[in-house]
Amino acid sequence: MGCVLGDERPIACKQYPFSIVRDRAGEVSVGVRLSCPGFSRSSGQLVIMPDNKLSPVIEEECIKPATSGFDAREETKRFVDTLKKYNLIVDGQFNHRGEGVAIKLVDAKKLRELPEEIREDLRAKGYMELIYAHMDSIFNCSMFIDIYLERAANGDLRD
Repeated sequence: MGCVLGDERPIACKQYPFSIVRDRAGEVSVGVRLSCPGFSRSSGQLVIMPDNKLSPVIEEECIKPATSGFDAREETKRFVDTLKKYNLIVDGQFNHRGEGVAIKLVDAKKLRELPEEIREDLRAKGYMELIYAHMDSIFNCSMFIDIYLERAANGDLRD
């Protein structure tokens, strides 16, 4: 029937059929799935212009946001790897209106028990700010559960 995420789709979905890939040499390039039903040999907007350059529309609306998302994903991986290195990630559950959501949490007690030099390194990398933002974002779980329950009550959920 179609995507149930609508405007809440992750950027990777919004950029389809384009994807940003890194080759073995570390070079970033654009991948394109030519099997996308939106491609046509007879009509549509040009992806590659007659001068063999990427269409400015595709560049601006697809490639730049996807590249930005790719870079953020790389930094996020480094951040999560650091949290794992110090065993700061624990399983948790957020409960709201009788519904539970399994989530990953930063263990605040373990964070406080880290040696000061490690906490200072986390601050210098901007990771402490991200950790606190993550802790604050947990309160948004109530909103997401409410959205889900409202959709379920309206029969707006799809398999």
